[in-house]
Parts: sequence; C-alpha cells; structure tokens
Amino acid sequence: MTQTMEARLQELAAGGSPSPGPPDSVTPERAAGASGGSKISPATAGPSVNPPSHGTPQNPAQPR
Repeated sequence: MTQTMEARLQELAAGGSPSPGPPDSVTPERAAGASGGSKISPATAGPSVNPPSHGTPQNPAQPR
C-alpha cells in the first residue's frame, strides 16, 4: 500500500492529473448548503455585552 501511494504521489508531482473520484461522492465543492437559516432571533439572542477593559467585580481582569 505504501509503495502504491508513493508511486501515485510521484506521478502527481511529475504532472499527472488527479482522479475525479466516484461520481456520486460528496465533495466540499458540491456539498449542499445549510437550509433554514439561523435559529437565533432577537427574542432568543442573549443580551449584548460590552464589558469594561478593566473587568467587573464578578469577572476581574486577568494580568497579562
């Protein structure tokens, strides 16, 4: 198996073209996109948070 893979890598390095693979295989180029969109709405989203750079009493800033 190792010899087969090494031989194929040498063929590709010498200019050989990659095989297309099975016609019914799923590849990133042909994958279907997500359907339905985001399940997050303003009603279900968390509160907007913009903590101060120095931290808060509940979560103080950590020394760097």
